[in-house]
Amino acid sequence: MLQQKLKYLPFIIGTLFIIGCRQAKYVGEGDYLHKKNEINFVTISPDGDTVKSDEQEGIYASEMYDLVKPVPNKKFKLFIYNRIDTAKYTEQLANKKHKTQKKNDHRIEKEKKINDRRIAKARKKGKEYYRQKEIELKEQKNGWRDWVLVHMGQNPVMYDSALVSKSTKQLEIYVHKRGYFDATVTDTVTFKEKKRKAFVEYTVYLGEPYRIDTFYIDPMADGNVIGEYRKFCEADKSVIEIGALIDEDVLDLERDNFSRYGRDQGAFFGFNKSYITYEVDTLGGGHSARVVMHIAPKLVEHPYYPDSLVPIEYGAYTVRNVTFYLHNPDTLSFKYGFDFFKKRCDQYNLNYVIDNQYVLLDTFVNIDTIHFRKGDPKIINKGVFIYNDVPFLEPDLIDKNNFLYIPHFAKEEYLERSYRALLQLDVFSTITPIVEVDPKDPLGRGVNVTYHLTPAKRQTFVLEPKVVNSNSIVGIMGQVSYNHKNLFRGAQKLKVSFIGGFEAQPLIVSRDGVEEKSFSLNTFQWGPSIQLSFPKLVPMTKKFYQNSSKRAFPTTKFDLTVNFEKRTEFKRRLAHFSYEWNFKVSGDEGKKDEYAIRWINFDFVRLEKTDEFKLKLAELNDPFLLNSYADHFTLYNGISYKKDSQKPNQDNKFIRINTFNAIQSGGLLGASNIGSNSLSDDGLKQIFGVPFTQFIRIDNQYLLLWKINKKHKLAARFLAGVGFAYGNSPSLPYEQSFYSGGSNDIRAFPARSMAPGSIRTYEDTTRTTTQIGDMRLQINLEYRFYITDMLEGALFVDMGNIWKIKDDTTTMDDDLGIFKFNTFWKQVAIGPGIGIRADFDFLIVRLDIAFALHNPYLPAGEKWFGTPYDTYFSNWDFNGNGKIDGGDTDGSDPDKPNLVKAGDESYYPYFAPHALRFNIGIGYPF
Repeated sequence: MLQQKLKYLPFIIGTLFIIGCRQAKYVGEGDYLHKKNEINFVTISPDGDTVKSDEQEGIYASEMYDLVKPVPNKKFKLFIYNRIDTAKYTEQLANKKHKTQKKNDHRIEKEKKINDRRIAKARKKGKEYYRQKEIELKEQKNGWRDWVLVHMGQNPVMYDSALVSKSTKQLEIYVHKRGYFDATVTDTVTFKEKKRKAFVEYTVYLGEPYRIDTFYIDPMADGNVIGEYRKFCEADKSVIEIGALIDEDVLDLERDNFSRYGRDQGAFFGFNKSYITYEVDTLGGGHSARVVMHIAPKLVEHPYYPDSLVPIEYGAYTVRNVTFYLHNPDTLSFKYGFDFFKKRCDQYNLNYVIDNQYVLLDTFVNIDTIHFRKGDPKIINKGVFIYNDVPFLEPDLIDKNNFLYIPHFAKEEYLERSYRALLQLDVFSTITPIVEVDPKDPLGRGVNVTYHLTPAKRQTFVLEPKVVNSNSIVGIMGQVSYNHKNLFRGAQKLKVSFIGGFEAQPLIVSRDGVEEKSFSLNTFQWGPSIQLSFPKLVPMTKKFYQNSSKRAFPTTKFDLTVNFEKRTEFKRRLAHFSYEWNFKVSGDEGKKDEYAIRWINFDFVRLEKTDEFKLKLAELNDPFLLNSYADHFTLYNGISYKKDSQKPNQDNKFIRINTFNAIQSGGLLGASNIGSNSLSDDGLKQIFGVPFTQFIRIDNQYLLLWKINKKHKLAARFLAGVGFAYGNSPSLPYEQSFYSGGSNDIRAFPARSMAPGSIRTYEDTTRTTTQIGDMRLQINLEYRFYITDMLEGALFVDMGNIWKIKDDTTTMDDDLGIFKFNTFWKQVAIGPGIGIRADFDFLIVRLDIAFALHNPYLPAGEKWFGTPYDTYFSNWDFNGNGKIDGGDTDGSDPDKPNLVKAGDESYYPYFAPHALRFNIGIGYPF
């Protein structure tokens, strides 16, 4: 039957190809489909002949193509557009519009009738106002054809001679800006009448470029500016190079960098690139030029003659005053009630609303006394706070996140850092900073800093139903939470939540000798959680907090979670508590390094295993697994850091993110000899009636993202981790072990199915289907490319595996799972594949297709894709023609040979060692 269907495949493909080639299907008479733009560079040889050449110095064809208009259709988008019948599409839009308008007319009529009744009722009662009814109008939905055209298709791009002429001029301007002042550009159009297509070729005659022979700043410029530019060059910030092309973009970048440098260093307040101009002198002959940087004098408004400007020297400005306005967002935000506030306004003869904001009546000056070892104490004014009733945020906390303090230099870098720090507190709906010259001394060197702060909503209730898909584990989860953003007026955050849901977890062991790969929701879990965080180090003193660095951004987090989980194999009860310090150390250009100290963490786990699961573990007699699925108490602490090269609010071409985690468990308990008098049946020390764990675990992740251009990216990830159990633990606990496989891991293998090293799990009928190990090494490479505005493609390869680091000698091939430096590289799984991502704005849905190019679990000589699998299938009987492909695994298809294990009449699932694996995920895999 399948062969009969396949015989039509060439005809179908040929038909689609012919139809797809009709790209000018909807091009009208007299118009041409703009098919292609081509840019060629031409140089003049010594003999006077024109010679086509490749890209020239400083000229980038990709940038030039961006200037050319119109841009031809993407083949895929045009193909999709041509598949839509425009007549039916127009008819569909008209029908949708008519139906929507009819429904809205009915709603408008209904709204009017209700309001007429309410007006009549109000008048009858002698009331002046009534509660108006507003019925929301129905939004027009244009149907599936419109969705396809908008998100996947594109109207045919027509040839436009005016746009081509304009593009020719734009290209000429571009090459002139790159230093090719003598260059010219021409265009040639070729029409194909029969196919209704137009091809445009742009020819660029470059000539010899002009180069920088001499570069210096005007010696007549302001002396302070000359001195600061000298520092700028000594700090290696300048991008100007002698002998380089006279590139306008490079010169403009120099203006940006120097003006920003002056503002960030506090040398010049309000200095911007408009003060900087260049003089390019090419009269010296040849193709070299002298470039002079000119600095315009600084002019400010005359204090007594507003229509006049007076020149002043460039120089540093200092902060004289800092004022924080803490605004009320609504009538409910007043501490003592809105009526009390209005009475106070009446006492001062004030309107309680000015410029759409409630007037502020209370003032507090925040001061601090700093004692020096020598000399008198110094009184520092840390800011003036203006508010109503009680400040909604502690003044000390606001001051701690303000970097423009008295009497510091007015650096723009500090203003941006203050904004980011205040935003990070996550308690404001709006933050508006203003820095201006002190109006009392307009010709002086002082500035006033003002912050207008409006609080965000403090309390929220959130219901979050969601479908999860992580590492091929599908689930339906839900969370109800209460959130408080500013619990004690110190940006303390409280979150009380209840989480519950179902997941399709892979089985840990096979059932009844059959390997099940079920996608049924076989795991149920639920439990409450309480999280509390402080924007400081608890329990450190207030003095310690005030004297600590402002750049550390410390937070303290407490987390208490209770979780109940019911799986096919067991029921688990987990209690988790953590107490940790976090730091986000501010660096240059807004970058932050994140550090965490996990002081106290504990997990208390009790398992109620099914009889079948107990029997299976007993049959395996593997101490590694027996300990992994046993009751335990884990008391651990550790450190972590995350280094991110991303710069906020900038186009990061290259991003590096390094994350490191290290924890240790049971060191203190082991040293104190706790539990020696309470031993388990296995001779392990116990606390609270369960054995406690002892291990060290280190895990590191390194991410790289290179944005080649707007449409092409290269991403890479390196994972390395190892855990070592000792003392009271034969192995790592299950939740601390490493696993591999799945949609966010090595995508050619099912989630958690990769066995340590090259252990041949298919030979063991009592094996576990969930595989764990003590060690992980992995590399992921992914090339991402643009398809449409909605779709993105990917080519990827995943490499890695997990290993054990101790041999428990319980299985005949257990040694194959041990990590050894001289053999581990032979045990690396390799899985290439392709993928597609659909961007729906609010989420990214991903489909990846991968296959095992190298499967380390197969016998020698059969690990690579395309090699025969004679040894692997030596124990299989096909009860028919002996073909490997098409084997029937459950007897449902009588036309296929039954695939059963020799000597066993029960059906055994067909295991394809290099089969295609489909992975569906949410978001990028890394």
